[in-house]
Amino acid sequence: MPPRRKVTTFNKARAIAWLQDGESKREVGRRLGVSHSVVVRLHQKFQATNSVVERPRSGRPAFVKGGP
Repeated sequence: MPPRRKVTTFNKARAIAWLQDGESKREVGRRLGVSHSVVVRLHQKFQATNSVVERPRSGRPAFVKGGP
């Protein structure tokens, strides 16, 4: 299985703009090189939050070298 490609915030914004211009989800996915289901989830998230920026996730904080 190939590694997952992360869709950048810039490309997410482009995808939303294309969708609002009337492009199909499949065409947007083809342009970005991702599955149309990725575009579907992105569009659903945008409709719910009105944003394409990812929210912070829980988990172990990043290690800061030289800290206490």
